[in-house]
Amino acid sequence: MKARLPEERKVNIQMLSFNDGERLATKLKGRVAPAAEVFLLRYADPQMDGVETALRYDGVRLHLTRNDGTRLTFEKDLPTVGVYCLPYGNFEAEVKTSALTCKRSEKRTEIALCYTLSMGGQNFSCKMKISAEEEE
Repeated sequence: MKARLPEERKVNIQMLSFNDGERLATKLKGRVAPAAEVFLLRYADPQMDGVETALRYDGVRLHLTRNDGTRLTFEKDLPTVGVYCLPYGNFEAEVKTSALTCKRSEKRTEIALCYTLSMGGQNFSCKMKISAEEEE
């Protein structure tokens, strides 16, 4: 018998990212399916025209998947290879994660990560903080 996932709950998401010196703050609506230390967070970024992102934390790794074909995995101190999809093409991307923390409380999910994304011969240093607060 297949394990049943917990019911997804609506959340308000705040994302703060620092990419090569640029700071970007974004507020989004999303859904979270929590289960102790493992959880799934989904959201659609209006700036990405219909692209939905799912972040799944399995207790060790953070998996990012998008409905455009993007697949990236973040694991502290372990380089991973994935695919990053852009409107002008898909690129193999190497991810080197130097820090990853994921915390879950009854009503709040927090993710913080520092990583370098290498693709197309370029390296991008990134820091990201994501907090999702369940709607009342």
